[in-house]
Amino acid sequence: MRFILSSLILLSILSCGKESPAVTDPVISYTLTVSSGTGGSVSSPGGSYNQGQSVSSMIS
Repeated sequence: MRFILSSLILLSILSCGKESPAVTDPVISYTLTVSSGTGGSVSSPGGSYNQGQSVSSMIS
């Protein structure tokens, strides 16, 4: 009986000493597809961009 009680106390102490893993926010990304109409052109082929990232393209 003492062995079980001692084991439970030791297990409780050891499990309390561990730090929780850090929770990070997921990275949200968007895929941009760029195309032009007949006779037009664009300077960017598009691509994958993270949330909050600025993208610019010249359309002619």
